Amino acid sequence: ASFQTPPATLSMDGYRYRVIVEQVENIGSSQSREAVLRVFPPGLWGRATRAPNNQLHLDWFGWFKEDGPWIVHARMGRLYAVGEDTDDFYLYDPVPGAWLWTSHDAFPRLFEIGNGGGWIYFLNRGGLEGRWFFDYATREWIRR
Repeated sequence: ASFQTPPATLSMDGYRYRVIVEQVENIGSSQSREAVLRVFPPGLWGRATRAPNNQLHLDWFGWFKEDGPWIVHARMGRLYAVGEDTDDFYLYDPVPGAWLWTSHDAFPRLFEIGNGGGWIYFLNRGGLEGRWFFDYATREWIRR
């Protein structure tokens, strides 16, 4: 017999994985069965904490909401996020029209790809008007 089950979750190594049993076949007797599993990694936001209001939180990155492949970060605003894991990812920031890379170890420092490139520092504080970045190359604060 061959069938597909609904997705389930599997906890392993502190992560939650989505699992689909694709096929189960009898081998010899009815007591022996072989299963083919597809295991999906936790994905970009797999280790983020989900709040009741559907906001997500990473200890190192802060609060944000998903909006398709876009996110709306509580302090940085609307960004396009690409990656495979919550430890590091790329962000497209439409305001300067540049890609940024950051990681668990680097944030609030981001590496800007385009617009001259280089390391910038995000001033992650409330109460400021606009978003402020320190450009290490020019040694100037930039408001975006």
